[in-house]
Amino acid sequence: MSSITSKLITLRKITLTKKNIKQIIQFAIVGVIGTIINLFVLYLLTVRFNVYYLISASFAFLIALTNNFILNKIWTFKEKFQEETMNKYAIYTVISLIALGINLLVLYILVEYIDLWSIFHPILSLNLISSFPIRLMLSQIVAILFGFAINFLGNRLYTFRTKIGGPQMKTQEELYPEIHK
Repeated sequence: MSSITSKLITLRKITLTKKNIKQIIQFAIVGVIGTIINLFVLYLLTVRFNVYYLISASFAFLIALTNNFILNKIWTFKEKFQEETMNKYAIYTVISLIALGINLLVLYILVEYIDLWSIFHPILSLNLISSFPIRLMLSQIVAILFGFAINFLGNRLYTFRTKIGGPQMKTQEELYPEIHK
């Protein structure tokens, strides 16, 4: 059985427990902190030091990514720094880039092909939301949710996967062994 197939089977068996929900919330909090760091570094380098904005954005992404990796490693997933930290950092980076790609793809589809405004307009009934920047922000919020899901699941299943004695996400078999005999 391939690694991806076994991960999909593992994903299907994951049950949301209090511990898992706590990890999701902590992962989201780390993401918010990373966003603030990203925006701060972007502003500082671009506005204060006159660094070209795309270069500033690249540095901001790397600094926020590193911060998020460290916080998720020690706080969200309760791991210690060991020899394999650099390998995990590389995996975390790849998964974060994949999540970024998903985010950008969803954003593009929502902005270019699906008018979210037409879905929410009857509910909100506000004319100012029909402006492009508001539609863009609404689409980005939806895209961030897709990226977040990929990022959390990818990092939970690959970067911070369970080891003996480590944090675990309980499967249905573990929660209900009498049913799965």
